[in-house]
Amino acid sequence: MATEFQLFDGKNLSSLFKDIYENQQNKKKNISDLIESLRKLIRNVGEATVIAPIIKDLIEVSVKNDDHLIKLATIAQRLAAAEAKGIGEDGWLSENEKAQLLADMEDTILYLIRLPPLVMRLIL
Repeated sequence: MATEFQLFDGKNLSSLFKDIYENQQNKKKNISDLIESLRKLIRNVGEATVIAPIIKDLIEVSVKNDDHLIKLATIAQRLAAAEAKGIGEDGWLSENEKAQLLADMEDTILYLIRLPPLVMRLIL
């Protein structure tokens, strides 16, 4: 597979895979640290019921972010494989599929851009 497939300036497929892995490891540590620090602040059940949904939302956003990065990697892999086959060869992706993949990639990028800065700091 062409892991050096250029996605955009400074980012290729292998660096995207590396980012996915590193983001997952960093988020796991950051969420654990956040939960531990919040746990020390909780003094009663009322405070726990306020903080628990915040932690749940943070984890959900983190999972969605991972899902979008994985979708982006899948799209890039398909594009790299299609490009490796060469122009004019039949088979792997039709023009409609290529257009759909590009649209999905744009949607994913727009979703990631729209995440609130606080959430981005916590999940990256």
